[in-house]
Amino acid sequence: MYDFTGRVALITGSSSGIGAATAILLAKAGARVVITGRNYEKLAAFYKQCTDVSPHKCRPAVQVVADVTNEADMDRLLAITIDTFGQLDILVNNVGFLASAPIDSNDYMKNFRQTDVAMMPVFIFAELSVEFDPNDHGIRDNPTYNTFVIAACYFCALINELYSVKKEVFKGGDVRHEYLYLIMVWEGCSAQTAADRIVSEAKVAYNRVLDYGKQLNMFNIPALDRYVTEAIRICDGNHYWSTICERYNSWNK
Repeated sequence: MYDFTGRVALITGSSSGIGAATAILLAKAGARVVITGRNYEKLAAFYKQCTDVSPHKCRPAVQVVADVTNEADMDRLLAITIDTFGQLDILVNNVGFLASAPIDSNDYMKNFRQTDVAMMPVFIFAELSVEFDPNDHGIRDNPTYNTFVIAACYFCALINELYSVKKEVFKGGDVRHEYLYLIMVWEGCSAQTAADRIVSEAKVAYNRVLDYGKQLNMFNIPALDRYVTEAIRICDGNHYWSTICERYNSWNK
């Protein structure tokens, strides 16, 4: 077991599932955890679990009801964390949701765009956590900065798509709301070929993240450097978890 005594960890989407399990492990390892979600009852019940497993007698956990798709809520969440503990050492961007629809549905494009809505708060929160505001440095509309953020979001969206695609597709099932399925239809290819195509697109996006990240480092803005580092860590985290997926095995080809 790792020792995170003295560290403060903020875990989004931590009232259940993977986020909750992560918060429990960090609390057991001595970290002071900030748990957050949209459901107060779930948070209250889980807060007690974090407190019970913590080896410390001091206040080991804080619960904050917040919606991370709301930028004001993200500001408030970070402010409560700093006001309570005076620091933030670990940020776990766990929150996410699935919005899907058949490709012949009127709701298809609306739900497809929600992928961006789900990914963008991750990087906005990374900005906040390292105290970086692009407006303060006059780069909000800078093409290098914007390309970096878009590439990072696109990469993570592709990897999440690949990781979560329904297994039924690979068994000949009829799943009509996946990007992978659309490639199969458009190109008349197998599911694995379509997966390889997504991996190829992800590689291009990831290399773009690294390239534009280096260009941003040349701006010599310390807060921007911290943000670039955190954003690349987010991309690397998505890459790491997806390597356990067999459909991802073409990455190293």
